[in-house]
Amino acid sequence: MKTQSIKLILVIFIILNSFACKQRNRISNPSNSNDVKIYETNITLKKIKVSDIEKIEKKNSGIKYTKPINNYLSEDYFPDLDKYEFAQPIIYQRDTLNLNTEISYYFTKNDSIVRLIEYSWNTNGKNQKPFINDFYSLNNSFITNTMKYNSKEEHHNFDYDWRKSKNWETTNTNIYSFVLGLNNEGYTTRVIVRQK
Repeated sequence: MKTQSIKLILVIFIILNSFACKQRNRISNPSNSNDVKIYETNITLKKIKVSDIEKIEKKNSGIKYTKPINNYLSEDYFPDLDKYEFAQPIIYQRDTLNLNTEISYYFTKNDSIVRLIEYSWNTNGKNQKPFINDFYSLNNSFITNTMKYNSKEEHHNFDYDWRKSKNWETTNTNIYSFVLGLNNEGYTTRVIVRQK
């Protein structure tokens, strides 16, 4: 009886959650009895201020990460790092069903302008067929359609893993998308939107 109650609660939660998700693009990946459904994440490409974050995340059902953190940018993520003084980022988690999705907003202290947004997706490691490669492709399609041009993909092999990446650039914005993987499958993918 207790198991049936838990299953019923889980089914209700999944149904309610599916109504909250935007269903513009979806990848189904039948790996076992549970389909992996990934909904396209809304990626903010324009320059925003800290005051805009709460509205964006409320619209996307984001949950603010409230534990104390010490998280700093590197020059790999933000080449002009020495020109600005950054505050600690504001981090949200979004429910994208079978993925751990995290959005980090890095902003400058003096003007509260969000200079970099990192979107991060990781598999949850629950014996699912890998699908990060497909999600990386979905992100790249969205960015290519938005930016109105495709970017050349670069491949790098390392001792134990590999990376594929693409870069789009305008006069105001740089977008960097990459996937890290082992063997043939990715285990994490990121999109970094950097304002110049």
